[in-house]
Amino acid sequence: MIDLPVLLLIAATESGRKMTLEEVQFFEQVYSDYAGSIQKRIRAAVSGNSDAEDLAQHCLLKLAEHVGTLMQLEPYQLAKYISVTIDNTLCSYWKKNSTVRVESIEEMENQLADNRTQYQPDFMLDLQEEVRQFTAAFELLSAKEKMLMQYRYIDALGMEEIAHRMGTKPSGVRQALYRVRKRMLEMMRKGEK
Repeated sequence: MIDLPVLLLIAATESGRKMTLEEVQFFEQVYSDYAGSIQKRIRAAVSGNSDAEDLAQHCLLKLAEHVGTLMQLEPYQLAKYISVTIDNTLCSYWKKNSTVRVESIEEMENQLADNRTQYQPDFMLDLQEEVRQFTAAFELLSAKEKMLMQYRYIDALGMEEIAHRMGTKPSGVRQALYRVRKRMLEMMRKGEK
């Protein structure tokens, strides 16, 4: 596996910008937490060791290039982002090398899903726990707060449409969403303890 300092140097060169100290420290933690899982998943999906090594390095490089985005994600979102990066890397590899024959997109998705659940049980458990905590927190919201969350995140309505439906101003919707999200996050954090 490529050394972390070398990886960070290549990522900075590729992206054309220097990482901040905070970004470097964050990525060091990501590397520590996920590099082994990334390598294991790719080795399970690719037959050649040298190809698997190159693909794992490619994944880590892509993640390092997008460290600013990664820093903004919740833990379950970070795990999903990493998983999608691995999937995209594998799909590109299979497409270029034709090492895996698939008849349909569904077959490719099934193959990736099997690989993901088999070699990432910790990610799946973390995601299940986050969903459980989210559901418990959501149930504690008022009917108006639930409706607000549904309009924004399930129905994907814009602020003006939500304001129109709820009889308020868009700025009021933004403030209410901020308060509801903050309250839910606090409830979810309390549920972790």
